Amino acid sequence: MKPIILTFVMLVFTPRLTAQIYFPLHVGDYWSFGTSDYVCEGTSIISGIRSDTVSNGHTYYSMNAMFSKGRLFRSDSMRVYRYDPVTNTEITIFNFASMPGDTVSVSDSGTSVIIAMGSLRFLHIDTLTHKQSQISIQDSFGVYYIYTWNVPCPNLYCSSAYINGAYRRLSDVENSVPEVPTEPTLSQNYPNPFNPSTTIIYEIPNLSHVRIEIFNLLGLSVALLENSVQSRGSHTLNFDGSPYASGFYFCRLTTTPAYNEPASLHFTSTIKMILLK
Repeated sequence: MKPIILTFVMLVFTPRLTAQIYFPLHVGDYWSFGTSDYVCEGTSIISGIRSDTVSNGHTYYSMNAMFSKGRLFRSDSMRVYRYDPVTNTEITIFNFASMPGDTVSVSDSGTSVIIAMGSLRFLHIDTLTHKQSQISIQDSFGVYYIYTWNVPCPNLYCSSAYINGAYRRLSDVENSVPEVPTEPTLSQNYPNPFNPSTTIIYEIPNLSHVRIEIFNLLGLSVALLENSVQSRGSHTLNFDGSPYASGFYFCRLTTTPAYNEPASLHFTSTIKMILLK
């Protein structure tokens, strides 16, 4: 009998440095921002990295004109941090492992809150002025679009950049700007009738506390699908009717103000769903 020789091969994987890919940091990098708004047409902002420095054992990069002038930034595998040398404090500004609706960071004073809208979209909230800014990020490019509500020039987009010694352009940036809902809506579930699962889509125009509940014909709550603070935009979730009997069910969406948002954000809507087994 011939001996069986087993060969073991060790595979070594190098993790993808996500934060460095999505938020490039090299001395000399810069991004050219402009606006498509008629009132501010022709306005341009150059955001660039001027220098680097070592502090608290980390290498930070000094960036001007973006987020906070004069602040220092660094990244690790999944996060981007902003460091304030005056107060010797560091906060997370982007976390690429966040799920939509997660709170990425809250400043020490509580006046600045960052909420994840998706893997590459974040919402910055000033709790004093109620100003909200949506920040969108592109792979290998960095921040390419910033939309701030209720300001004279809300759209700020980047069409070109100089990153790590190479010029880059982001084509059709204006066409890639995400649509923003202007009022809360709860769409009819699809499919309907359904068996056993169905998709529910809803939109909210402002940061809100969202509660989505399923009721039976007797008015009894049978499932709580969502109960959290969520950023403005379109959201999707799934309802699995496997544990429930065939019949009519009602899905109710309720939104209430979050982080001192206006009381007018109260909203309730209900749709009828049919589970047919």
